[in-house]
Amino acid sequence: MKKKMSKKDSLAVPKDIVKEIFDKPKSAKRRISALFTPYKGQPKVIFPPRKRPEISYKIKPLPIAIDIGTKLVKIMRLGESERKQLEIICIDHERCETSVKDALRKLMERNRVGTFCVSSLPARHVELYNMSFPPMPEKELRSAVQYKVSQLKPFGLARENVITRWKTWEGQRVIIACVPREVVVEHISTLKDSGFHPVSLGVPQFSLGNLAKFYKPTEHKNEVTLWVHIGKEESFLAIEKDRKLCFVRKIGLTSDQVEEVMSSPLTQTLSPEGRGKGEGPVKEEAALISLLENMVVDIEHSFKYFSYQIAQSRITRFNRVILTGEAAHLKDVDKFLSARLSVPVECFNTFAMFKIPENMQDERGHLLNTPANFAMATALSLGQKFDRIRQLNFLPEEEKGIFKALKDGLKSRPVQIGAIALAGIVLLIGTQLGRVSYYKTKMHSTRREFKMARFNIAKLQAQELELNKEEAGLLRRKEILETQLGLLTGEFRTDRNLSRALVSVASLLPGEIWLNELKYEEGRLMITGSTLNLALITRLIENIKHSKEFVGADFNYTQKKSKKEDVYSFEIVADIKT
Repeated sequence: MKKKMSKKDSLAVPKDIVKEIFDKPKSAKRRISALFTPYKGQPKVIFPPRKRPEISYKIKPLPIAIDIGTKLVKIMRLGESERKQLEIICIDHERCETSVKDALRKLMERNRVGTFCVSSLPARHVELYNMSFPPMPEKELRSAVQYKVSQLKPFGLARENVITRWKTWEGQRVIIACVPREVVVEHISTLKDSGFHPVSLGVPQFSLGNLAKFYKPTEHKNEVTLWVHIGKEESFLAIEKDRKLCFVRKIGLTSDQVEEVMSSPLTQTLSPEGRGKGEGPVKEEAALISLLENMVVDIEHSFKYFSYQIAQSRITRFNRVILTGEAAHLKDVDKFLSARLSVPVECFNTFAMFKIPENMQDERGHLLNTPANFAMATALSLGQKFDRIRQLNFLPEEEKGIFKALKDGLKSRPVQIGAIALAGIVLLIGTQLGRVSYYKTKMHSTRREFKMARFNIAKLQAQELELNKEEAGLLRRKEILETQLGLLTGEFRTDRNLSRALVSVASLLPGEIWLNELKYEEGRLMITGSTLNLALITRLIENIKHSKEFVGADFNYTQKKSKKEDVYSFEIVADIKT
């Protein structure tokens, strides 16, 4: 006899709801719980994307500037108003999640960018050389540079497989940039496959110099500026004198290294006020300070190499430092570097020199908060405002010119481009005829001025010979006097000043620093020691700077002795007052 199942037992055995519902014939109707019915909520309203406003007819747009990085593609387009003022028409960026082509296509879809563009090659594909040549005509200098490049074989390639461009400064001093032709062809192909027509290709090290013309100068005569670009994977230092590029060199610190250190929640601000009272820096802060200290040493050593080896000691100090790149927005980094380098340091403000429309401030406000990130795109765009002679275009010769761009454009829009080409040809012919008549009338007056100039040159050369003889005599006299003065100074003052300086060092030394070596050489005292706290090194330098026995102080290096021990060794150089 079957036992009747109680209500308690029925609850203990779960029902197979799926089998119970789906095993029934289709004709059977059964009420299903509302738990399994689809929920019909309020429909989601999707607003159409905001359309980009049309470019005003009063604005003359420039070609789009494209900065292709390792993880981001940035674009910027400038326009020129009727008053010759530049304003931003378009600014945007896109991550390279799959490929550069996809990022470029996305940017083209949501922005009115046009097809003609200027772009920059990656810094890692550029090799730079600094050379000096004797005075020679431009044609002979070109042959000399090509001969040197064929001897150096950059990237291990033959001369015909390398595209070479260069800049001169102070006579025949030359900075040469070399890029593999294969890299240039691949870069052009990527732009064309994405719908762009490149009219100019640059390199970051040279393009950054385009910003100097639009930047406010300081009050220093013969101003020397250091541009420090801290990129994602590649960083470099560029030196300018009187807004002319003189020297370029790679530096070790990158934005990826800073992000790796800053990713920890324990990382604090660079300013000492952010630390706890009486507490030393945490490991992440010490690591960040160590990175920046190494960058300071890298900058100082690079400038010393440039000063002694390249400039032959004619440029001995710099007046300011300008930061660009993603790591330039690190909090208090400008104050930190200014204290270490003893010069003004500032983060480059890309958008301070242009008019920004109101609709762009609302739509792209988050991009305007990081102006240093768009410094390279700005430099590319501003390069179009210079004369063609000053521009360094790494496009191969067969890719240059307006006729090449028009030829490529005919494949997609034959009627429009054909009309533009015809108008361009008429304009070029009319311009050339006008120039011929202008220069023909000017040639006669130039000949008369040339004859007068030759007479004045001969007269000045005779005066120059006399001045050179007088200068040579004065230099010999100066050397004799300096030698006598050095002997007298070393005999009567060196021992007394050195003894007072050694006594002063003992009183200026913090308690947690111990000295390993004191070395005196030609009026300079080198202090070598160790400590457990990096902040004490800075305090010791400040104490020496404010001492009456020293003129100034700087450090040569700061390094950690081993990974297991938090012991740092350092060397400080101080100039003794005479």
